[in-house]
Amino acid sequence: MRLVCWLTEVGKDDGSLAGGKGANLGELLRANLPVPPGFVVTTAAYRLFAAVNSLQPEIERLAQEAPAGDMTALTRAADAISALFARAIMPPEMAATIGDAYAALREPAVAVRSSATAEDLPGASFAGQMETYLNIRGQAALLAAVRRCWASLWTARAISYRASQGIAPAAVSIAVVVQELLAAEAAGVLFTANPVNGRRDQMVIDAAWGLGEALVSGRVTPDHWVVNANTGTVVEVRVACKKVMTARQETGTILSPVPAALQEKPVLDAAQLAALTDLGRRVAAHFCAPQDIEWALAQGRLYLMQARPITSLFPLPRPEPAVSAGERVYMCFNILQGLVEPFTPMGIAAFRAVSRGIAGLLGVRVRRGAAAPAVKVAAGRIYLDITPLLQNPTTRALILHASSAMDRQISAILRLLVERDESLRAGPGRFPFRPPLGFLLRRLGQFLFAALLPDAARARVLAQTDARVQALEKRIAALRGVGERRRFLEDFLPTLLPEIPASFLPLVGCALLAVTLLRARLRAWLGDDTALQPVLRALPYNPTMAMDLALWDVAQRLRKEGALPAAEHPAVVDFLIRYGHRAAREIDLGVPRWSEDPTPILNVLRTYLTHGQEADPARHFRQGTELADQTAANLIERARREKGRLWAAWFRLLLRRVRHLAGLHEYVQF
Repeated sequence: MRLVCWLTEVGKDDGSLAGGKGANLGELLRANLPVPPGFVVTTAAYRLFAAVNSLQPEIERLAQEAPAGDMTALTRAADAISALFARAIMPPEMAATIGDAYAALREPAVAVRSSATAEDLPGASFAGQMETYLNIRGQAALLAAVRRCWASLWTARAISYRASQGIAPAAVSIAVVVQELLAAEAAGVLFTANPVNGRRDQMVIDAAWGLGEALVSGRVTPDHWVVNANTGTVVEVRVACKKVMTARQETGTILSPVPAALQEKPVLDAAQLAALTDLGRRVAAHFCAPQDIEWALAQGRLYLMQARPITSLFPLPRPEPAVSAGERVYMCFNILQGLVEPFTPMGIAAFRAVSRGIAGLLGVRVRRGAAAPAVKVAAGRIYLDITPLLQNPTTRALILHASSAMDRQISAILRLLVERDESLRAGPGRFPFRPPLGFLLRRLGQFLFAALLPDAARARVLAQTDARVQALEKRIAALRGVGERRRFLEDFLPTLLPEIPASFLPLVGCALLAVTLLRARLRAWLGDDTALQPVLRALPYNPTMAMDLALWDVAQRLRKEGALPAAEHPAVVDFLIRYGHRAAREIDLGVPRWSEDPTPILNVLRTYLTHGQEADPARHFRQGTELADQTAANLIERARREKGRLWAAWFRLLLRRVRHLAGLHEYVQF
């Protein structure tokens, strides 16, 4: 059982022995990075201390009995645990071992830092949760500081935070790092990625005079730099008026005034800033992840006091592009679908497969089992790399126009990016798609057919889609076993499914073009296009509206029979046969369908039965249809009076395409 080990003897895989902080410091030393010398009082020493004094059962009882959100109860528990440590006896052999290590350091003033096993992890940093004691001198003071660090594993904040992270009291332990305390002229923090905007190509440096405690505790506003991580060029600088600093005294530290000559002087000069940036690059490269680093400057030399992962950064979409690819623009598919939650793994896998088929329709070849190159995933969200679309003038104009119709905030961001980043405007500029000529000709034919005969075009595509679905159902019924079903999905999703959206696209595109032309005409004629809004509501041939009306009919039947909503009721069963494949967040195929969990449908039925006619979707749809028809008729008549018969005929043609085709956009998802 090793009670003490030197920092040079541990590395990143020794967190269970040296805690997170100790393991990371040892790893920095292994990478030949400047770290003050020191040793670790290991977790084995903590466990032995707790065992000899029979502390663990009482600690766990106190920690578990305090409710996680009740800080008053947690503080009482923490005080009781601290008293246990204060009364406990340190075994003489343990005290001697720690004393021998301190003597080997030549008994300097030291910093004594807590290093918990659940600390400085990629998903939970526990920053500031446990204690650090500076300028500790002498063996007696060192042993007392070690004991207080052990007790700080059980502060109210630490207990509460671990509970929120799902970490059980029995699963944690703590080591203590003892390092020579530098006579620091300055200290600060360095983030190797910008924690404010998430940019990995920027470093953020904060610096203050003296030891780092005044900065960490918020007692002083530090100097602040934002630096280009690749070139070292300073992007932003803010020199603060630093009135106080943490300084050493005989024992411990004191908050003292900064000399007037230094208060508004930059803490770091250009050479020191460059050296610190280089250290940050080396640390991030060694750990292969952005790091939150504490540093100090002593006798003109930079030292690293701590390094831990930055846990607040939103992950980059995977797979990441090469650095040579330059800046990329990703659009979140979840947000486009109105989803804040992440996709399920099944939903992501299905989308990747579908994207492969869509890429094929656009002339982009993708190997079997892979996703389209534009599809990325981060934190369970799906992202689309639209950089090539923004680099081509034609597709850039289309994207900017389409985004303004979908979401004004997204549109504003895209326009700002295009204006700000010359690389987007000066990109390759090649048209990113090469769809097969036959595919384009078929879609053009559908578009013209829809423009000329919208009702016939709609009837044809719906009949063709129904026939495809029925054929699929027959094939699916013959499948046996999970493996066979999975292989079917892997073949079906990338091939047939993209053809269904492609068959509806010309019809919906015809409706969208009609809306665009109407808006432009109305703005030129009347000064705005708000008169068109009622026409876009209560759209017919919308499967979601048909579903709402069908569910209302079920509620009316239940009311007539005096029955309560139940999954076994014949009317509910019939509804689920037709609509049970749907769900909230249904674009994510991993979300349970209503046929699997009809609770949401039963809740809607209860609402219909409780609120009566005020919830009647049939009445709302009927009123919306009447308003849309009346608005269209008024617009046509006004155009005839003020602009002539040709304008009236043009308005009638466009409005009819909107009303007869726009509702089909819901069919793709349906």
